[in-house]
Amino acid sequence: MNRFKFFGGILIGLSLGFMYSNFRITGAIIGVNNYAIFLNLLTLNFFLAGVLFFMIGGLENKVKRIGEKAFLIGSNASINLIGIDKIVELQNYLDSLDFSDTTKATATATAGAGLYFLNKSGAINKISKKASQILGMPKNKVMPYIKALIVSGALTYGAFQMTDNIKEMRKDFYQKEISQDKKNSLIDNHSEIKEEPKISSPHYTIRGKFERTYRWDKILDEKEEKYGIPKGLLKGLAMRESYGDPLKLNERGDGGVGLFQFQPGTAKHYNLSIYGDSGQTGKDKEHGEEMKALVSKYNYNYAVLSQIDERFNVEKSSDAAARFLVDLYKRYKDWDKALSAYNRGTPAKNPQSTNHVKKVLEYKDYYNKMDKN
Repeated sequence: MNRFKFFGGILIGLSLGFMYSNFRITGAIIGVNNYAIFLNLLTLNFFLAGVLFFMIGGLENKVKRIGEKAFLIGSNASINLIGIDKIVELQNYLDSLDFSDTTKATATATAGAGLYFLNKSGAINKISKKASQILGMPKNKVMPYIKALIVSGALTYGAFQMTDNIKEMRKDFYQKEISQDKKNSLIDNHSEIKEEPKISSPHYTIRGKFERTYRWDKILDEKEEKYGIPKGLLKGLAMRESYGDPLKLNERGDGGVGLFQFQPGTAKHYNLSIYGDSGQTGKDKEHGEEMKALVSKYNYNYAVLSQIDERFNVEKSSDAAARFLVDLYKRYKDWDKALSAYNRGTPAKNPQSTNHVKKVLEYKDYYNKMDKN
């Protein structure tokens, strides 16, 4: 076996290792979330690289053609990946605006159809071919393949590095999943917790949201009873806003932080002391960057951060959120409208049909059911 076949075998072995890791981490071979898709792409790239290097040993006369095809496949896959990522980003953005499911589905389907027709018309393939022509292929039989492989891998890597949503995915995974135990250990020693928490599910699952929010059950019970809020409604709101994480920063960096994602202006109105000088009740990217730097500086230390900014303080932020929700209920005479206004400033025309209200009510029912067990 020549060195090309030997190296190809190593790459194929690594791809099988990535596949096994994906199965062990996510429980599935095909991607079930953004991180699994990331592992799928690593698996695909290493496998393709291994196969192509293996072929160099016995099919050197076909290397150039294979290299060109590998480049086109990698380039097309990367362009489509970026397109799919932007569709997901669009869906998340519409969700943040509290649009109805019908509107979100229509917009997502339209964007998906656009990506499909770009592929069907050959426009994406033409872009990849043009890039191949610009790069050019040398006459050497080995270099074209290596060059195509490097560019293909770089394009795929760039798709993850240069799109905002993938950056958020990588940040979420590394900061929220891998370091979750560290964050929990800093929070869990605090006296506000009802009992020793039992967190065994990912934060993006409904059970994971419940497990994290249940740590504050005693405090949230007291606030609901004190202010006459329907049982489980404040807890469902916490599950929706932060999945029960009092140190959560808004994923889009708009300045909202804490268990109930208070913006600085709203927090000040309800007598919470905050870090910084912002008084915005809407998006404030600059304040969002300040808060990101703050939690990083103190390494997600709840005891310290809850003193610096009371939006991180479970007791005080829960009381403020309860008062805010009750004020909205008094104004609009309806809990669905109050929940919708909490999310968007003013209630939607049909709040009960919005994703935000439906999710809060779903979480409320789930919490109450689990709390009885």
